[in-house]
Amino acid sequence: MRLYTISIFSILLAWLMASTMSLSGASVMVITFDEPKAGLQHGSVLSGLFSAQGTLYPGVTLSVTNPNKRHDVGAIYDTNTRNGADPDLEYPFPAGNLAGKSLGNSWIIAENIRDRNGDKILDSPDDEARGGTFTIEFSSNEIQVISFALIDALDSGNRLQTVLTDSAKNSITLDRVDLQSLSSGLVYGSNTANQTGDLSAAKFQLKNIKRVDITTNDSLAIDNVTYAIPEPRTYGLLLLAGITAWVTRWGRNRLHKDQKTL
Repeated sequence: MRLYTISIFSILLAWLMASTMSLSGASVMVITFDEPKAGLQHGSVLSGLFSAQGTLYPGVTLSVTNPNKRHDVGAIYDTNTRNGADPDLEYPFPAGNLAGKSLGNSWIIAENIRDRNGDKILDSPDDEARGGTFTIEFSSNEIQVISFALIDALDSGNRLQTVLTDSAKNSITLDRVDLQSLSSGLVYGSNTANQTGDLSAAKFQLKNIKRVDITTNDSLAIDNVTYAIPEPRTYGLLLLAGITAWVTRWGRNRLHKDQKTL
C-alpha cells in the first residue's frame, strides 16, 4: 500500500506542477519615453545632471557613457521635431522595419548640455556624433527577453555592438551583422528606424538579462525598449501547496489503516 500511495501522490504532484507552469505568462513592458507620467520632452535629461529618472521607470536604470566629453548625459530627442540639431533623427523615416512610423521621443547620448535659462531642459539637444554607450540595467533577475529600436544606425564605418549580461556575469556580444541577422527587415543607414528582433537569454545560454550595453562610434538614438517580466504563479502555487498537504495527510492515514488491518 505504501507504493500505491506514493505512486498516486507522485502522479498528482506532477500534474499539479504542469498545471501551475501553464498558468505562468509574461507581462510585456515598453519604454517609449512618451509616457504621460514621465513628462519628458525634447531636451529632457534622463541621466546625469538634474535627472530624476529613477522615479520614472522603477526597476530599470538607464545611463550613458560618453568617452568624448567630460559629461555622461542621456537626454530626450523628439523625433517629431522639425529642423532640430540632427534631422537624421527626425520623422518620417524612409527605410528600416519601422519606416514611416512616428516614434515620438527617443533616447540619445547628449553631445552638449547647454541650458542657458536654467529650466533643466537642454536648449538644443543633439546626439553625440562620435558615439558612446547606452546602458540598460534591470533590478529583477527575471528578465528573459529584450528588444529595442535603433534610430539612425549608420551603414558604413559604424561600430555597433550589443552586449547582454546575466546576473552571473556571463555575457554575449553581438556585432552589427549579428543584430541584423536576428532582426527581420533591419536596414542600416542614415535616418533609418528599426526594431531589433527578440534577444532572449535562452538563445544565448544566459540565465537572464540583467544588463544591456549598446555601443556605437557614431550617431544613434534608442527607443521602444521592450522587455518581458514573468507573471507570478501565486494562485497555482497556493493550490499546489494545499493539495500536496491534503495528499500527504491522506497517504499517512491510509497507511496507518492498512497497518492496523495487517
